[in-house]
Amino acid sequence: SQWRVTKSSQPKGNPDGEDYKWWQEQGKGMLESWIAWRKAVGWSIWRAPDNRLAIELDFNIQIAGVPTKMSIDRIFVRPDGDLVILDLKTGKRTPQSDLQLAVYAAGIDLVYGVRPKWGTYWMARKAGTESITDLDNYPTLHVEKLIAGFDKARKKGVFLPNHGHCHMCSVREFCEWYPSADATKKIPIFIEEKK
Repeated sequence: SQWRVTKSSQPKGNPDGEDYKWWQEQGKGMLESWIAWRKAVGWSIWRAPDNRLAIELDFNIQIAGVPTKMSIDRIFVRPDGDLVILDLKTGKRTPQSDLQLAVYAAGIDLVYGVRPKWGTYWMARKAGTESITDLDNYPTLHVEKLIAGFDKARKKGVFLPNHGHCHMCSVREFCEWYPSADATKKIPIFIEEKK
């Protein structure tokens, strides 16, 4: 396959960006850091009630009646017995939200009746985890309501801008809130409900 180099991934010291060669060189160090971290932390992989190891644990489930597909990178058991959802990240940016972890916790709860207590991101470029999140702050019922709300908005064509995240948005060129959006390509953000 062809590696695509974007302007944002072309640092001055590496004009070819994060191409195949870069990943061959940097990826080895990331893998070695992961192995060292796994040995040091003392957590073990959780075995789900259906005997599946929680490595790339895939589900197609309904959350609040909404078809939801998830693939959970890892679920660990800490020495104290608490479960930790861990999502592996190789990108530069640390996620700004714990919503992904909360949805995973709700999915595990709905499928197995077991709810992980903790969640975190393992950042490959930093060779470690971010701060650990108490997933009890995101009860399954709240996650269900949130997903139901997202689905209702999607069906009505209501897409609210997430200010400050334009660099990550795949439709920013159509958004009236994006500074360099082409006015001729604009699509409505708010659609009034017919009464």
